[in-house]
Amino acid sequence: MVAPNIYSDVDGQYRGMDQQVHTAQGFDYYTVFSLWDTYRAENPLLTLIDRKRTLDFIKSFMAMYDQGGLLPIWPLASTETYCMIGNHSIPVIVDAYAKGIRDFDAEKAFIAMKAAVNRNQFGLDNYRKNGAVQSDEEDASVSKTLEYAYDHWCIAQMAKMLNKTDDYTQYIQRAQYWKNVFNNQNTFMQARANGGWFEPFDPAEINSNYTEGNSWQYSFLVPHDVETLIDKMGGKQAFENKLDELFSTQSKLSGSDIPDVSGLIGQYAHGNEPSHHMAYLYNFTDSPDKTQFYVSRILREEYSNKPDGLAGNEDCGQMSAWYVMSSLGIYNIAPGQQDFQIGIPQFDKAVINLENGKKFSIINPGAGITRSNIYLQGMNLDKKVYSKLFINYDDITKGGDFEVFTGRLANKIFTQDPEKPVSKITDNLIISNPYIIAPAKSFKQPFSLEIKDQDTDAKTYYTLDGSAPTASSTPYTQPITISDNITVKAIAIKEGKSSFVDEASFIKLRNDIKLTILNKYLPNYAAKGDESLIDGQHGTTNWRLGNWQGYQGKDFIAIVDMSAVKPIKQISVSTLQDSRAWIVFPKYVQFWTSNDGKTYKLATTVNTKVDIKDTNVQTQEFTAPLNTNARYIKLIAKQYGPLPDWHENKGSQSYIFADEITVE
Repeated sequence: MVAPNIYSDVDGQYRGMDQQVHTAQGFDYYTVFSLWDTYRAENPLLTLIDRKRTLDFIKSFMAMYDQGGLLPIWPLASTETYCMIGNHSIPVIVDAYAKGIRDFDAEKAFIAMKAAVNRNQFGLDNYRKNGAVQSDEEDASVSKTLEYAYDHWCIAQMAKMLNKTDDYTQYIQRAQYWKNVFNNQNTFMQARANGGWFEPFDPAEINSNYTEGNSWQYSFLVPHDVETLIDKMGGKQAFENKLDELFSTQSKLSGSDIPDVSGLIGQYAHGNEPSHHMAYLYNFTDSPDKTQFYVSRILREEYSNKPDGLAGNEDCGQMSAWYVMSSLGIYNIAPGQQDFQIGIPQFDKAVINLENGKKFSIINPGAGITRSNIYLQGMNLDKKVYSKLFINYDDITKGGDFEVFTGRLANKIFTQDPEKPVSKITDNLIISNPYIIAPAKSFKQPFSLEIKDQDTDAKTYYTLDGSAPTASSTPYTQPITISDNITVKAIAIKEGKSSFVDEASFIKLRNDIKLTILNKYLPNYAAKGDESLIDGQHGTTNWRLGNWQGYQGKDFIAIVDMSAVKPIKQISVSTLQDSRAWIVFPKYVQFWTSNDGKTYKLATTVNTKVDIKDTNVQTQEFTAPLNTNARYIKLIAKQYGPLPDWHENKGSQSYIFADEITVE
């Protein structure tokens, strides 16, 4: 109940997103919406217990849209911080509308939601064009794809409630794009790169393809289409086994050190929000008792009344809201749906005082006897036997008594009988994108590539001439040999429906160049390893994709070996500057030549053309016209050094980010 915060004064005045003073008429204007976190449990809780404040939230959202042109993502005071991914004011609005909070302009809100996901920012254009965010175009591509899919499902639900058939069709199809980052070979959510899968792949690795997490912590983030995910993982038993492995695996976190990924039980990370619905997914299997077990374990192990009593960042109430909802024994895994999953109530009696004047009591006599009574044995709703693993919002708002009976042992007979929850998209189904399996984008020797499909009975067609494939293109029947620069495009077709075009380009490299890096790059900024700088691929200004090699506290020094003395016209090295992120162009790059690899002669020095005060994210080619014969070329890129006094991190050592070295 600490956040969000009222930002309007006692007379209703506040400074809006346009930096002008406005007056809130008939509502309190709020700020500090940590929506990536709170849409999962805190906002559904407040929709249930504080409808008036929830309505004020939505009116605040709409004011931000009016004054800033965008529904909020993570607003702070009169600024949009864009702190996290997704557009999660959308599920807050849709969940509220679905639950009868409707005293706002729903038509205008719907227009605002569509505008939020149809803009060309943070990979949304890439998502619409390719059916998934591509990792070679946008960082956090897997996380963004999954969060965007859920947001689009919410818009589809709003379209259905507003009787907008065409909009519903469009957005329910987009809600299925999560299928295009699901790798049916390993049943993990994996980044797409160059028509195939991002490699090497370790589901425990935290890298640039995920937001504050890894593939384990994102592979179950399809709350709006759980049953399709179950089918894709091989059925209920395989899905249950995968959940078991999530909670029990001994694999350790690897990759980037992200302190938010905490509160670990196996690879389940309760200290961060993408995991928060996962324990409830056992309700979709034949072992819902495991939901009861793990929810009870998380409540017991990940919370305490000590100074470190939360497993992770409170995130403006989400961590506590999960505790409140789970202690009540109900949890909405996909706000916008009306069903709350049934977990295990932690109190002998809890009463929700509804704003319609009614009371909904949740009673668990076993909770007052022993904390060991963590398994459901039976349920009653208003003294009648209740046999569902979920409870509908309307049943709660009617008021009444929901009584559960618990015991110390799992009652397998009882848990087979209750009706399971529903979470499945059944109409306007899409065809998943095919994927290309190849060793790498760059190659020196001819290789064979394969094209595989996600959908059973889909047929694949491809082209090699750059044209868009159709059903009249070459059908894929066997591996394709690649021996030169080429672009492969493929589609999957089933029952007259086509997937998006899957595209991969391959670059043939010369065999006569070898590279030796004398000062080792940082492990967190390694790109693809030792040959990344001569692989024919140039890094983009989005360095968070991991396509640059980073050096800090030492100069970048590399030696190019041409295998023999050869005429060299020129050589260049590409670098990047994002001075706000401490990445600064080298002061200069020296180019030295040698025939024996021992005695070098300075050929030329190329100074930077851009000052550190230029905070634009940009690249710069340091090019040296040599016009000489040599076998070895040494490049020395000079670090800027300690950041200057005007920089907010003054005194810290700058980075050099280097990528492709090109020799002509």
